[in-house]
Amino acid sequence: LRNIICENNEQDVLVLGPARDTMVKMNKKYRWNITIKANSREKILQILKRWINVKKRGGNITVNIKFE
Repeated sequence: LRNIICENNEQDVLVLGPARDTMVKMNKKYRWNITIKANSREKILQILKRWINVKKRGGNITVNIKFE
């Protein structure tokens, strides 16, 4: 995720984590939290779309997005 942000020279985007979720494992899957801070939701969604496309090729990852 950080590589995608650096490659696209996204200077106003901050990534925090990964950090373990309060429920570390659920349904035999590990849970981690990543916080992305940016000036707009659209920018975050663009970055996540690129990241998800990369991850689809390489593993079994489920992504849940929550905006606050």
